[in-house]
Amino acid sequence: MLNPEDAQGEWRPLWPEAFPVERLRNVYASTTPINFARKYLCQVRTDSQSRFHQSWLDSMTEAGRGWGPYRRAPSTHGKLWPCFTGVDLGVGDTEADALSVLFTIGLEPVGKRRRVVLEIQAGRWTAPDILQRLFDIHARYQSHILVESNAAQRFLVQFASDRALPVRPFFTGKNKYDEHFGVESLAIEMRQGLWIVPGGSKGDEVPEEAREWMREMLFYSPEAHTGDRLMASWFAREGARSFAPQVFGQHNLQAR
Repeated sequence: MLNPEDAQGEWRPLWPEAFPVERLRNVYASTTPINFARKYLCQVRTDSQSRFHQSWLDSMTEAGRGWGPYRRAPSTHGKLWPCFTGVDLGVGDTEADALSVLFTIGLEPVGKRRRVVLEIQAGRWTAPDILQRLFDIHARYQSHILVESNAAQRFLVQFASDRALPVRPFFTGKNKYDEHFGVESLAIEMRQGLWIVPGGSKGDEVPEEAREWMREMLFYSPEAHTGDRLMASWFAREGARSFAPQVFGQHNLQAR
């Protein structure tokens, strides 16, 4: 299809007469993201060359068997889990088809303090639509919100802050490629079993957006465009690392 990064309902087939959307969706459901990408998107990868290994992602979904879905912040003994929402904005992006992504995680309060994927929203929205979605997310999860800050997007951060939404700007640069704190550091955490993707009671209800996030990880390359969902998940993790320092061990930043 012409837009594989989009939700399946928005796919635009390259050859609709032979491969309409419904056929492509059925094929996708019957195979792995790697095989689908290889056979239908002409994308090739190997685990030996990838920053994110398939087995680590499989472990995330297996750990999520019996978890969720979550529409509000989980709680333990009546106390809400700390939640964080990373926002990768398509507003002001130079690419006409850029997605905006709102990625929310919760921090498990016991044990390994794992990062639990609570909700991923992705779409092409106007600035007012994005703000309304952020207000809704904050109302349901009470999350701290991290938004990438650049010249084109700073107005939205300021406007949200003026309306008492707890939005903090996130500045990207060389930190994106930092071994300990950059995008690839998510792979280290996943290898250590520190992420969970809830899959419902039987483990077969992994949301479509979570599957797309994992596809972006499988084909991540520091030399190419980083997937919007992957960027938003990194923002969320960095928010957690910055504002919940007791959870992240020796690399914590001082809480502000």
